[in-house]
Amino acid sequence: MVQNILIAGSSGLVGSRLKSELKEAGYNVKSLVRRTPINSSEVKWDPANNKLDSSVFEHIDAVINLSGSPIAETNWDSAGKENLINSRVNTTRLLAEKMSETENKPSLMINASAVGYYGNRPSEADLSENSKPGSGFLPNLVQKWESATQKAKDSGIKVSSLRFANILSKDGGIIAKLKPLFQIGMTSPLGSGKQKMPWVSLRDVVDSIVHVIKNEDNPNLQGAINVASPQTVDNKEFTQSLSKALNRIACPLPVPEVAIKTTMGEKGQELLLNDVNVSSKKLEDSGFVFKDQDLTEFLNKELS
Repeated sequence: MVQNILIAGSSGLVGSRLKSELKEAGYNVKSLVRRTPINSSEVKWDPANNKLDSSVFEHIDAVINLSGSPIAETNWDSAGKENLINSRVNTTRLLAEKMSETENKPSLMINASAVGYYGNRPSEADLSENSKPGSGFLPNLVQKWESATQKAKDSGIKVSSLRFANILSKDGGIIAKLKPLFQIGMTSPLGSGKQKMPWVSLRDVVDSIVHVIKNEDNPNLQGAINVASPQTVDNKEFTQSLSKALNRIACPLPVPEVAIKTTMGEKGQELLLNDVNVSSKKLEDSGFVFKDQDLTEFLNKELS
């Protein structure tokens, strides 16, 4: 049974909420930090220089890796892409390698991943974990990210790669970026507005991680797992729901696709225009129930 947990990336949107809820639920939680630790619940590591003492995993039951530079906030030039890859792939590989070297290994590794794995799939519905990866920078990144856990798998550690959809929260992520724009009237759908946008609330993200911890012996919760609300909406519907929650009128005139591609290039295509409809049936079949399944209801509550 999992009791002692180590988190990498505990200061981010997901990590900070997760750490708080795990502690409240009675788990013993430690965090990997890059600065000087301020108390006994923090352990220093230096993933940029491949430095992590494998002894840190002694008496740890589960490792949760949420590390990674923000994809939307990073420039997608060669240096930016390298940073996005290294901050995910190298940190994951380092954790997996050091865990595998430990005599008393953790039994479980939960690794963050993303539905960006599937790329642009406008003609396909209900993409599952068995669907083939798409093409583009994000699908390639996610494949490398998930493959970096291999050393942990090979050593007998159970690995779950949670492919998160767009995480929605008033405290950060896509809503924090769009809110100020919508408040000044920039409420247009993007491109055709028909592209599907998988989403998930922050509390369902945290609950999904806790669910995997509590059900670590369920073989169906190993490998890749989609984490997206059962209700998939398109960009136009998302725009209308967010506008309503912010007491703004959604503009019917779209931002032309050509304008997005011209100003943002590959990043604009993959983050704003890709069409992907994923299924979380694997997670739901394990007994998980999403608390937030209606986007309009969720946004009205979250932003009230």
